[in-house]
Amino acid sequence: MKKTIAFGTLILALSNVFSKILALGRDALLASIGGISAEVDAYNIAFIIPDLINHFLGAGLMSITLIPLLINHINQKKFSEKLSEIFLPMVTLVTLISVLTFVFVPELLPYAVKDISLHSAETISLVHRYTRILIFGQVFYLIGSFFLASQYAHKAFVFPALAPLLYNASIILGGYIGSFRGSLEGFCWGALGGMALGSCILQVYGGFKVRVRIYWPKVWFSPLFKKYLWLTLPFILGMAATFSNEFVYRYFGGEQTGSVASLGFGLRIMMALVGVFGGAVGIASYPFLSKLVKDGEIHKVHDLIIGTLEKIIALLTPIIIILFFWAEPVVNLYLGSGAFNQDHVKQVASFLQIYLGAALPMSMAIIVNRCFFAQQNTWLPSLLSFFAFALTLPFYYFYELLGANKVPWGSNINAMLLLLFLFGFWIARNPSKKYWKILIIFLKICIPSALLGYLANFFLLWGNGLDRLELFLGASVLGTALLGLYFVMLTPLKIVGVDQWRNQLWRKIFKG
Repeated sequence: MKKTIAFGTLILALSNVFSKILALGRDALLASIGGISAEVDAYNIAFIIPDLINHFLGAGLMSITLIPLLINHINQKKFSEKLSEIFLPMVTLVTLISVLTFVFVPELLPYAVKDISLHSAETISLVHRYTRILIFGQVFYLIGSFFLASQYAHKAFVFPALAPLLYNASIILGGYIGSFRGSLEGFCWGALGGMALGSCILQVYGGFKVRVRIYWPKVWFSPLFKKYLWLTLPFILGMAATFSNEFVYRYFGGEQTGSVASLGFGLRIMMALVGVFGGAVGIASYPFLSKLVKDGEIHKVHDLIIGTLEKIIALLTPIIIILFFWAEPVVNLYLGSGAFNQDHVKQVASFLQIYLGAALPMSMAIIVNRCFFAQQNTWLPSLLSFFAFALTLPFYYFYELLGANKVPWGSNINAMLLLLFLFGFWIARNPSKKYWKILIIFLKICIPSALLGYLANFFLLWGNGLDRLELFLGASVLGTALLGLYFVMLTPLKIVGVDQWRNQLWRKIFKG
């Protein structure tokens, strides 16, 4: 069993790394072809209705909700029969919704994008066309999600791991082919093809390999289907950080031509930090957290949470500080080619600098969220996520003077509210004075972090006039030196989590 878990973890981890690399390449190609333009705005906006369908049908949460329902039937024909009770009603529903959406895109779009009239008639026409290309991708995605979750239940990981790789590779290929026509439409066809091939056909094949079959259900609205809907409902109601941010910049970001595209590029750079420091650390700590909760060792749960948050605060803060001062060079290195000029670099960098304020609270909130999940409590964190988002909504409507800047500022407010709500309820339900350590740790690193920012600022003066290769080499060397200096400055501050991590690293190096 341990070997199976280790193999699955390795496969999925490698898939995650390579899919992120492909996603970076996808954005770089998009920026190179389209720059910051009305067409890139249209491409970003076209995803809003398909993403809403995906969210409200819970397709991305299939593994979390489906596996607990069917795991007891894993080695029986009954698994396929039970799966079919949920599969056919859900596929029928998503197909019907997709057909209606395809027909009524022009009527639905004003409800999905605030002030759609701010965009030109040509941009709106492109959004209609791109949305209609993408819309049936949700049918492929939902079908594939059932078979993907079934493979996880049968401890089969290879085909699920290939899904994001094929999706991003297909977008890159479609975008590259479409570039010869001077259009971004190829990215849309690539996304549709990626969902059809990687998320659906390949997963159906993988499901058949583990002997999953689909049968006509005896009852269409069975008790199992009702239970599935009940388990999925809290995730649908809760506006998860990733979904809410993706929704908000597309809905509220159309203040001027190119602002939606700029916000999207800035957001995805910031979310890469959250994915690494919040997502990865959360995944690594979750099995230990679940075991401690199950064993009732709440004092050890507190220690694990504090140690995990110590590492996130101490490791992520210097990255945020450096990236804040180096926003323009980093955006230039990442996107600055082809149609993406220096004015575009400045625009994306300005949004990125604001978005960075959300990276730390979002990463910390992921860890606290998993504390509730470890207690098998999905409703409370989902409702708290919804309330945090609801309280932030008036900010987007009433602070028009900020222009498109209100979007990343709103993300910061939403992230802070969510963290405060989650932390407040967690401590209220599991009281401990130990959590004051987190505030003390944050105060401890303020001085070294401020010094790091002061030194990082000199790179902007030194880096002027360098080409992209020189900029990359200079930023890599100087960034490594600054992080090394930062950790030297942390040594006398006695931050337990960082000291443990550093000692483990040194032992592995010397042992190697």
